Amino acid sequence: MSGERLKQIRNAIGISQTQIAKELGLAQSTYAKYELGGAIPESVMCYLAEKGFNIHWLVTGEGPMFLDANTGSTRAVNSSGQDSEQNFIPATIHTPKGDVVVSKDDAMLFVPITEQRLSAGPGQEWGDDAYTGERVPVLKRLVSQYGKKLLASQVVGDSMEPTISNGDVAIYAKECVQGDGIYALSVQGDVLIKRVSFDKLSNKLTIISDNNKYPVRDVPANADGVMVLGKVISWVHVEE
Repeated sequence: MSGERLKQIRNAIGISQTQIAKELGLAQSTYAKYELGGAIPESVMCYLAEKGFNIHWLVTGEGPMFLDANTGSTRAVNSSGQDSEQNFIPATIHTPKGDVVVSKDDAMLFVPITEQRLSAGPGQEWGDDAYTGERVPVLKRLVSQYGKKLLASQVVGDSMEPTISNGDVAIYAKECVQGDGIYALSVQGDVLIKRVSFDKLSNKLTIISDNNKYPVRDVPANADGVMVLGKVISWVHVEE
């Protein structure tokens, strides 16, 4: 039923009936009728289409939940990075504190993937936050405190292996700096994903690669061209 699929979409966004009804300018009781099987108006469908959901799937149940905005084709990326069908596929999301197994009862958020790549190697120049049109999943319970500051970027290179591999997609909380950890950062125009240790006493950053063939690097925290972009919360492997 389209009402049940509408509920799945709301759960994917990670908001309540009251919240989505407010965004749509509706009473909660009016919106609730749509999830119970009432006819879904065009205004609701337009709202969902703008968020990247596949309206054909909503109406018919055919195809994936998400629409790839770049190509006009439909593609959903699930937690394993593979194209998903209507049924939920249990998977694993990697985090700095260990792997987390996703269950069908977990609330998910879907984070937009930027065209900016994070270099786990020689470095790539910083660019604007343009988007690929694809999204990557993250557990809502892991990131709810970060609000709308989440971005995702593809990792290029092997300097963070075996922790994060070439081609993985890293999710990071923009402008978040909370102690030592894995960060996206820009150093002299190169955008990197590295393990960072903060030394407040000497006001320096120690940039560490998990792959020991890359040297440890110290840089002044307040140097021109040094900017911490955000803390990495999780990452997933995306199959081609």
